[in-house]
Amino acid sequence: MDKEVRKRLVTICEMHISNLEEQLRKLYTIENPLRGSDVAGGEIIDVRVELEICRRLEEIYQRIDIDGANEGETYDMYHSYSFHTTKAKEVFEARKLKLELQHTAEIKNINLLLEGFILELNRLHKM
Repeated sequence: MDKEVRKRLVTICEMHISNLEEQLRKLYTIENPLRGSDVAGGEIIDVRVELEICRRLEEIYQRIDIDGANEGETYDMYHSYSFHTTKAKEVFEARKLKLELQHTAEIKNINLLLEGFILELNRLHKM
């Protein structure tokens, strides 16, 4: 492939990936249902980001329930964190599902295009 063609295709793919990711971010951006809670971010959130944070924290917090001694100050504090994180995760999962049901076609099309542009960009970088 000609160097100029490759360079332009890389630029075009990167532009489309950025635009499509921004479209997804906008679709998943909501007013924080847990505003004021210690669990979640600011007033406006990307529900996917908050959900991923909750999932990862939940994994860590649950270690104390699975392998720890179920007593003491540390246990009480982190068991509480685990409980509230799990509840927040459930709220965010429900909101994400609602958004995905509202925007099914849009999300599907964006993800298909993203996959195509990312595959092409990876292919171009290997050349």
